[in-house]
Amino acid sequence: MHTKVLEQTFGGSKQRWGDLLRSLRDKTTHQKLIKPTIEKIPNQEGYEISWPMINHQTYPELVQREFENNAFEMLRELFPVLYGFEWKSGPYKIGMYA
Repeated sequence: MHTKVLEQTFGGSKQRWGDLLRSLRDKTTHQKLIKPTIEKIPNQEGYEISWPMINHQTYPELVQREFENNAFEMLRELFPVLYGFEWKSGPYKIGMYA
């Protein structure tokens, strides 16, 4: 399977059909999922500002809601499993986990 279908090629000398299929899948899937649009949003003064958006969210909103919050929640849930004690929020102080 790996040598006849999904062999990775570097430099483009040859390409297996699995590589071509993977490339086509990546291009179509990711372009549909992450295709920015420009939307005009009025600010507080009433001026419309054009913002690049993905799924009707600005880039900072998308990163905060879709990545940062989920990554932090994963860290918080895994902390007791990895280190054997509960996560304590707040600034780090020497001896706070003792």
